[in-house]
Amino acid sequence: MTRVLVTGSRSWKPIDLATEVLARLREHYGDDLVVVHGAFHGGIDAAFAAGCKALGVRQEPHRQLHRTAGSRVGLGENASMLAAGADLCLVFHRELADSKVAADCVIRALEAGIETWWYSGLTCEPRQIRSWADVMLG
Repeated sequence: MTRVLVTGSRSWKPIDLATEVLARLREHYGDDLVVVHGAFHGGIDAAFAAGCKALGVRQEPHRQLHRTAGSRVGLGENASMLAAGADLCLVFHRELADSKVAADCVIRALEAGIETWWYSGLTCEPRQIRSWADVMLG
């Protein structure tokens, strides 16, 4: 089973890009592919949920139903997704350095040694992130 964690912008919903990436992932990993996402009702999570449904790709949504006072929306999902395990992390964000939740997920993935790739536009051409400096340097 290949677990691909997807994170990113909550306001950017590139369904065509998500579908293209999913098709490539399915071609490469076959039926062993599982897409892990935060189950947010918009943005990247919604784009990948729709793409998974359309293409018949297994998905594992991680929505935090119970939040503690003062908790930041999304950080619990990041912890849950990473605790469940991932082989690959894909981040979709135009301004990742300015993000809080997606950036938190990327930092946690890098600390866990998970290969991480960043899609910053509508093309299916990501670049690998090896450290947070890769994001800060643009």
